[in-house]
Amino acid sequence: MSYKSHAIREFTKVNDADKFIQKTIFKLLKEFSKQGHSGSSAPYATYYFKKFAEYNNIEDVKKEFIKDGYKPIEESEDDPNKWIQEGTLKLLEIFHKQKHTKESASKVIKYFTKISKFEPLAPIMCTNDEWNSISESMVGNETYQNNRCSAVFKEGQDGKPHYLDAIVWRSQNSSSYTGSVFNSKKERIKSSQTIKLPFIPKTFYVDVIDYEIAPDDWESHIKDESQLKSVWKYYEHQETPSYLRLKKLKNLNEKLQS
Repeated sequence: MSYKSHAIREFTKVNDADKFIQKTIFKLLKEFSKQGHSGSSAPYATYYFKKFAEYNNIEDVKKEFIKDGYKPIEESEDDPNKWIQEGTLKLLEIFHKQKHTKESASKVIKYFTKISKFEPLAPIMCTNDEWNSISESMVGNETYQNNRCSAVFKEGQDGKPHYLDAIVWRSQNSSSYTGSVFNSKKERIKSSQTIKLPFIPKTFYVDVIDYEIAPDDWESHIKDESQLKSVWKYYEHQETPSYLRLKKLKNLNEKLQS
């Protein structure tokens, strides 16, 4: 899906983006797409556009880039560091030419930041029109992907939708990744979590300790499980099989004792 198609779909979900706001965003998206960002450079361009949107003077923006460790554009080689600066300045030029009020400018920044990352502008509702089958399995066993947020999936038509990036694990060496890690009960906790509706994508960062249990064989454990409290408030807490077994045994013991 193109940026434009995503924007058109999402603008039908909000009621505070008038034609002037939409027109500006489409101009920004056209330039953003033309710049041909990769998956690694696009977030930087979006980040710096948002960070410097309030600067009216291009020279001030150039100075801020230097403060962030970039070489002056005039001295930079033809590499990503130069492209990010040039791309950001071009986006800012387009943005400031539109002469928005403070209120409409803030909406442009907010919506462009989301659309440029293919994020939804309004909550995900998981209605039938939001799903596309992405597998060739028999009816009833398909995997479905949400067409408003590509990181939301469900298994089968009646499956519970889950968000792949609900939790990002952050290790002691500052690396971040998704997948599954162990809690103190040796239960696996996954990055993917079942969502609650209406849903706005949100990622929680949880600290883990990586252990090398054998040569080139690593295991990760949650450092502070209290960090999961916020996760379980936002997402539907999925009880692991081992926890369920313990719970059933506890209930059975209580019945036998009563």
